[in-house]
Amino acid sequence: MELLHEMGDFSYMVLNRMRLVFLRFLISSLIYNGLAATIDPEVLSDQVKFCLEGGQILEKNSFNCYTPLERGPCKETEWFVQIGSTGFGKCAKQPCELPQVFYKDQCIDPSYSKFVCEEEGKGKSLHVNFQGESECRCNEDRTQGLGQSCDLYFTQGLCPRGKYIFPREAALDTGARNVDCERGFFCSTANQCTEYNFFNRQLEELYNHLALRCRKDGVEGKCCPNKDFNNDLEAYYLDRFMRADDVDEGVCVDNPCPPGESMFVEEEEGEWKCYKADSSVYNCEDDLQLVDEMLSCCNSDCLTTFSFNTRRQRSCRRGYFWSNYRKRCIRAGRR
Repeated sequence: MELLHEMGDFSYMVLNRMRLVFLRFLISSLIYNGLAATIDPEVLSDQVKFCLEGGQILEKNSFNCYTPLERGPCKETEWFVQIGSTGFGKCAKQPCELPQVFYKDQCIDPSYSKFVCEEEGKGKSLHVNFQGESECRCNEDRTQGLGQSCDLYFTQGLCPRGKYIFPREAALDTGARNVDCERGFFCSTANQCTEYNFFNRQLEELYNHLALRCRKDGVEGKCCPNKDFNNDLEAYYLDRFMRADDVDEGVCVDNPCPPGESMFVEEEEGEWKCYKADSSVYNCEDDLQLVDEMLSCCNSDCLTTFSFNTRRQRSCRRGYFWSNYRKRCIRAGRR
């Protein structure tokens, strides 16, 4: 019975995408024949939905889908950026040569990013959003805390006593028994919300957005929305698309390490490992350092901290660099 249900959902998804592909062909024909003004708003909405489902946004003149912050249909000195909070994009001139980012009328190297953002709060650095604008956000070793604060991963953070705040991928990779979903979602280990499977995979592949993965009682699952969005998929797609551009949310988990040890990412190896830790680590708000295989909390005199690796140790697409901490490609300007 479950197999039949899966086949039914898969058939629906295939038929729906075939319909959207046909609409895309129809729109392209209208544009080619100079009849773009006759395009029905509903057809336009369907094309936006088609692009968003693939993790991209619509270039209105050509009615093609492109990934933001890439060249796409633009000139050599331009990139494709999102228009506000819509499902549309446009070409805009790149103000700086990558990996530099533009902030307050000057081009800034990512290595100086955290110093530029010191006035915005501890643990922040420059991040380039889908609109091509730079803003100060939490470093890759932190998650959004209360107000403007950024909580350090592998400490208590905002978690209940006894729990540690982890990046979601670290919690999943290190075997946490329960990895909860964001507010407004539930962790499904059954065959539910399959209509979002393709969209979820696209967000993972294009933006390493893993927020819709979860685990319940040791069983892998996926995060399904509490609300049914079948009648407003465009709104759901756009909301999740914007989330893929936002600060990653940490998850509260039990410490996977033996007593007296804590998780950390050593710069050279770039792997999550358990290390002996002193009592200062759990409530640390500054930085963590690893000295002689001992993890401790430190201030500005840290000897070994989390690192943004710009040496491109692995192949990343244009404008992205390999992060030893995240073990994945992240955008230039994000640390």
